[in-house]
Amino acid sequence: MTPLEPLADALHQGLPGWKITLLDYAMLTCPEGERLARHDADAWLAALERALPDDAWLCGWSLGGMLASALAARRGERAPGLITLAANACFVARRGWPAAMAAETFAAFRLSFERAPARTLERFARLVAQGGEPHRAGSARLARELAAAGAQTPPDQALAGLSLLETLDLRETLGQLSAAQLHLFAADDALVPGGACQAVADCLPASGRAERIAAAGHAFPRERASETAARMVAFITSHRLEHADVGPAMSALVDTPRLARQRRIASGFSRAASSYDAAAGLQREVADTLLARLPTECCPAAVLDIGCGTGYVTAALARRYGTTTLGLDLASGMLATARASHPELAIRWLAGAAERLPLAAGSVDLIASSLALQWCDSLAAALDEARRVLRPGGHLAFTTLCDGSLHEWQGAWRAVDDGAHVNRFLSEETLAATLARPGWRWCRHEVTTRRCWYPDLAAARQALKAIGANTVVAATSSSAHALRGLTGRQRLARLEAAFEEYRRPAGIPISYRVATVVMQR
Repeated sequence: MTPLEPLADALHQGLPGWKITLLDYAMLTCPEGERLARHDADAWLAALERALPDDAWLCGWSLGGMLASALAARRGERAPGLITLAANACFVARRGWPAAMAAETFAAFRLSFERAPARTLERFARLVAQGGEPHRAGSARLARELAAAGAQTPPDQALAGLSLLETLDLRETLGQLSAAQLHLFAADDALVPGGACQAVADCLPASGRAERIAAAGHAFPRERASETAARMVAFITSHRLEHADVGPAMSALVDTPRLARQRRIASGFSRAASSYDAAAGLQREVADTLLARLPTECCPAAVLDIGCGTGYVTAALARRYGTTTLGLDLASGMLATARASHPELAIRWLAGAAERLPLAAGSVDLIASSLALQWCDSLAAALDEARRVLRPGGHLAFTTLCDGSLHEWQGAWRAVDDGAHVNRFLSEETLAATLARPGWRWCRHEVTTRRCWYPDLAAARQALKAIGANTVVAATSSSAHALRGLTGRQRLARLEAAFEEYRRPAGIPISYRVATVVMQR
C-alpha cells in the first residue's frame, strides 16, 4: 500500500463519480520511458503533465504538493484547483523565508542519505510519523510502513527529489495562481515548521486558504485520511458550487437556474459568516428547541447536521453523543468559521446541499437541521435524500419556516414596490402533506410563532443582513433576484413609514412561523 491510498479511498467516498489518480514518484518516467531521476524541475513537471489529465484538480503531499503548485502555474486555466498537504513554499530556509528547515540541517541530511540511504530513510520516516500518533507503538508502526513505502523509490530518484526540495521556491507562484487554493499544514510537523502555515497564507491571493490541523504530524494525510479527505471534499465542493460556470453544452445536463440559486444562497451566507453568531439569537433559541426534541432513546453511531452554519447544533450533537459527527453546509465561509470555532471537536465538515447529500445510503443514524431546509427548492426532495442516507430506524429532526414568516418585512416593502423581498415559504397545509410522504414510520410536528423586536428599520435591515437572510431567491429563474439596495431618499422614507406601522410598545417586530418536526425512518 502506498502512503496515500487511504486518502484516495476516502476521496472516492466523498467525491462519487470522480476519477482519483494516485501517482508515486517511481511511476514517473522520461519521454523515452526511462525512470525519471533528473535533478531539474522542468523534467518532473513534464512527466506529471504527461501522466495527469487536463482540467484536473491537483493535490500533493510534501514534495508532491510543491510539484503540484508548480504544475498548476504551468497549466494556468487548465488547473481549476490546487490542494497541498504539508507542503511548504520553500522547504529549505532562505532569506525572507525562515519558516522552513535550516539549510545546515538539510545539507547534513542529504549527505547522510548519500552515504547510508537505508538508515537515513528510517530516520526520515520517524520524523514523518512524529507529532501525530499519540502512542509510541502506533508511531513506530507508522514509521515502519512509511520506510517500507519509501524504499520502493530508487536512491538516484530519491536524491533527485531532495534536489527539488532544496531548490523549489514557490512564493511568487502561489500568489499569482488563478486556481482555487487550499494548503493544509500540521501543527506538530517535524519537517515543516508550524509558522509555514501563516507564511504561506501571506503569499496567497484573497481567495486562497491555508489551514493548520491541530495535534497532527507530517503524515496526517495517511494517519488522518478521513478528516483530510473531508476538508478537501468540502473545499472542492464549495468552490465548484460558488464558482461554477455552466457552458451551453452542459445546459441540458445541469439545472442552471437551480445552481444559480444555490450559488446565490451560498455566497450570501458566506458573506455573513463572520457576523452570524453575534446576530443569531432567535436561531439559537430555535436550535435549542430542536435539540430538546431529539428522541431520548436515540443512540446514534453517526450524526449529520444539514445546514450547519457556524456549527452551533453540530457542536452540541458532538458533545451529546461523542460519536462520528458531520456538519454540512452550502457556504464555504460558514464551514470555515465552523471549523475554526470548534477545533477541539472531531467533526467532519462537508460542503453540499440537502437535496443531494455527499453520503452513502444508510450511513447515518440521526439527521438534524435547524432553519436550513426552507432554502431548498423542494422539501420533498430533501426528505427523500434524508431517508436515503438514514439507516432503518434512524431519526430526522428539523426546523423550518412556514408561510407568514417575515410578513412585516414584506408588508412594508409593498408600500415601495411589488418585488419579492421575502422568500416564499410553504403553507402549513403543504408542509403537513409533504411530511405525510411514504417511507417514514411516524412524524410529529408543531408550528409556533416567534418574534424579534427592533428599534427601527436600520436595525432590522442590519440584523437580516448579519445572518444572511437578506438573500431572496424566487421560485423561477425569470423572477429570481437578490435584495437590491435602496435607491433614493423617497424609497427609504416610504419603506421606513410603512415599517413604522407595525410598531408596538416593545418595538417593531419581525415574525417567524417556525415548524419543528421529528420523524423516524
